[in-house]
Amino acid sequence: MNFYTLLISFAVFHFHACLYEDQVGTFDWHKEFIGRITWSSFLYSYNAPTKVLVHSDRVLACLESKTGNVVWRRVFSDINGTVINVLHKDSRLYSVHSVGLVRSWDVSTGHIISETVFITSSNEFGNPILYSLFDSKGNVYIIRTNKVIAVSPQFGTIEWSRDITLNSKVLCSLSGSFLHIVSKGPEKSVKLTAISILTGNTKYENVVKLDSDICTLPGNQFLICVINSELLAFRVNEEIQNNPEFKIELPSSNEIVSITSVFPFSSFITVHFANGALSLFSIKDNKFELFRHFTHSVGIVGYHSRQNSTSLAVITSEENNYKLILINGETSEVVLNQAVTFGEINGKINHFSIYMPDRPLSTDFRILATFEDYTLSMFSASGKIWHREEALSEIVTVQFCDLPLSEIQTEIEFEFQNENKATILDMLVHRIYSQGQQLHTYYNAFEKMLRRNSLLKQCTADESELTRDQFNINKMIIALTSVGKVYGILSASGKIIWNKWLPDLSILNSEGRLISNIYIQRSTAHFAYAPIASISGKDTSSGQFVLYKFNPITGELYCSDCKMDFIAKQAVLLPIHDEKHTKVLTIIDSNAKLHFSPSSDYVIKQFIENSDKFFFYLLDEKNTLSGYALSDAKDLSLSKIWHYHFGNPITHIIPKRVSEKVDSPGKVLGDRSVLFKYLNPNLLFIVVKNEEEKGTFTIYLLDSVNGNIVFSAIHKRVRLPINAVHSENWVVYSFWNERLRRTEICVLELYDSGYEFNSTSFSSFGQHMQPLVLRQSYIFAHPIRFLSTTYSDKGLTNKQILVATPNGAVISIPKFMLDPRRPLVLSPIEREEGLFPYVPELMVPSENILNYNRSVNLLRSIDTFPSGLESTVFVFVYGLDVFFTRDYPSKMFDVLKDDFEFWFIAFVMSILIAGSLVAKKLAVTFSLRRLWK
Repeated sequence: MNFYTLLISFAVFHFHACLYEDQVGTFDWHKEFIGRITWSSFLYSYNAPTKVLVHSDRVLACLESKTGNVVWRRVFSDINGTVINVLHKDSRLYSVHSVGLVRSWDVSTGHIISETVFITSSNEFGNPILYSLFDSKGNVYIIRTNKVIAVSPQFGTIEWSRDITLNSKVLCSLSGSFLHIVSKGPEKSVKLTAISILTGNTKYENVVKLDSDICTLPGNQFLICVINSELLAFRVNEEIQNNPEFKIELPSSNEIVSITSVFPFSSFITVHFANGALSLFSIKDNKFELFRHFTHSVGIVGYHSRQNSTSLAVITSEENNYKLILINGETSEVVLNQAVTFGEINGKINHFSIYMPDRPLSTDFRILATFEDYTLSMFSASGKIWHREEALSEIVTVQFCDLPLSEIQTEIEFEFQNENKATILDMLVHRIYSQGQQLHTYYNAFEKMLRRNSLLKQCTADESELTRDQFNINKMIIALTSVGKVYGILSASGKIIWNKWLPDLSILNSEGRLISNIYIQRSTAHFAYAPIASISGKDTSSGQFVLYKFNPITGELYCSDCKMDFIAKQAVLLPIHDEKHTKVLTIIDSNAKLHFSPSSDYVIKQFIENSDKFFFYLLDEKNTLSGYALSDAKDLSLSKIWHYHFGNPITHIIPKRVSEKVDSPGKVLGDRSVLFKYLNPNLLFIVVKNEEEKGTFTIYLLDSVNGNIVFSAIHKRVRLPINAVHSENWVVYSFWNERLRRTEICVLELYDSGYEFNSTSFSSFGQHMQPLVLRQSYIFAHPIRFLSTTYSDKGLTNKQILVATPNGAVISIPKFMLDPRRPLVLSPIEREEGLFPYVPELMVPSENILNYNRSVNLLRSIDTFPSGLESTVFVFVYGLDVFFTRDYPSKMFDVLKDDFEFWFIAFVMSILIAGSLVAKKLAVTFSLRRLWK
């Protein structure tokens, strides 16, 4: 009986490959972020702040007030839309979403309590939400272009709905039992509508002549506008007049930026000026007057609620000296005027909230502030408590840089530097001197270990973390964000070593496309010189080209004035160096002229000598792709050698990686013949969207040197966007098939037609036959957000396709699974070659998920880089979160495992050595006895 029970148990239970819990975080790290904070509210217990509720466009979260750690977080995908308004009331948190949802949350756990849908038809999404506001009971009123809706989040019901016609710009406020809506009307007029919040009935509608784009509508039955440097107050009622009831003149020399009302105060108005000043006006007891003027204000006004009163909070700055001013909302008295120590901050304060204990004469406070560089910080009267680098949620591009050699490694490298050492005697003297330096370095390192009472470590962690390890595994990650902030992050631990904010650098264009990049111009391999990295972009004010040069290890800026006097079209890193081993960055300006950085006669001479190997391509606004080559060596101008007009928008132009190496130029088949790869380094993969026929796009493989189209194909009834990866002789791309309602992955592989060309030196001007293009499609079970591929330093490691899904998973698929030569029925030759039979569905095991349960929310991109080991590839995934790990596409074939049995091998070797010695002794004795016989 026991035998059968055991047999059934083995049959029922399945064994799976998994990751042990103690291995989590050993070779990877994961960081969670919130994004740009636009709202915050303190939770307190026993008169002390315990947690902070915050929200960004896509996140609701709760943070620990003492540490800034995330207690709970709710991330909203594209389906859930953005969060446009929130309200914290008692133990509930209410949120309004752009897709027509109102939700209620438990503030302690983050669990959803109720959900109300007020947009029930897909046809209604054409009428966006213009405004939303909460009343004191927690009810929310949503104003759309065609409707006003009242929702009760507490009960999850729609109270009433009223049809209305509004334009895209409205002002709303609550006054008593009425909702006032002001919208732009025809011929410089405004339309005023009053709706009862109890029944939804319209009380009145009035139209008044008013020409102003700077207005606000506080909840005190007044409409405040700025007209000709005058602040005008119109009383809102059934008989609104063109003549204002109050009028105040503003200084005409200073431009007015905006005018806002201060929630929840209906009697205070703030006017923001272009020079940073702020004026606070009050409307109380039928008086409209200037309450206070702040010359050096940060331009942000918040509020602090106590049990008995509500105070207005203003932060002022003068020469980096900040003050917190609290004003009683009822009595207009200054409650607190105290200096605040912010320390080193970047930019102005975008948002802040304040907490003060409800004790008499208390001057203790907590300020949660968000700055222009997306830094979220908590301050007290004594200074900064903690901060979070939320700009890392906006990473747009990354680069890896090797860490510098240690002092001992540098001395060893110096020993083999025998430049200008011609004679044997000079080489001997140099050898003796360098080894003496090494002894001195070892002595200093040993002295440091003794001083720190640590004989097991060569140096402290702080000293060793910025030096290269034995296998060059630890590297510096240079991350550039969309807000212009640059980070230096250690790949081993995720620790931020340095950060720089570049406020004058424009990272994205008006269409949201990346116009900036990071270039490693000199690595740490040339230890005699400091490494150099560059960031290209556009100046925010002038639009001219900007090039920031800095040390990628320390973050030190090298250039004092990084702005150029021209507008750049493209920047390319060329494979030529200057006298100090710095790679040359070539910039093409709007007049098709070349500029070099660094620029010297030596660099220009190298470029002219190799000008027949350098070709460039540019894409203009008319979707015309053009190829250029050097035409005039004197003024370094380019001339157009070919162009191709696509006629439709180009969504993707994907070249091959310049640094990628190909191990084998061919593929050995089962019959011992060779199928040679079409290795054209100048090939571009281009995706063109057809605007005339919906759901149609065309792919092109185009030679960027001669402009020839190598291959093209048309896909119909598909949905953009297209995700693609281009490497070696193959292209993998994915799309959503609308006809069959599934995600498909297509693969193209290019081979030379029957014979081998010179694989070490490909020329686009040579006589080539059209390549043989093999293609196949596969079905993938999940939607795809991004595609990438692994590559190693020497190209020996197998390729893997990395697939990012909308739920934040990163799945690795071996490239041989996407082989277009997989047949339906295997022949003996194909079986000997190692091909798999073709199955349309790609079956991916769960252990192929690189980030296991550490999802990367709102994932945008995957970047891969080679490490010092051929078997190891770095994978850096970023979106709202950041994830880093190591991948081993061909397993670890060049390093012993961490659990390798060294003691067992040593024991076995000792036994073998002792056995061989004993056997030798016995053999000698046996041979001697045999001779005596």
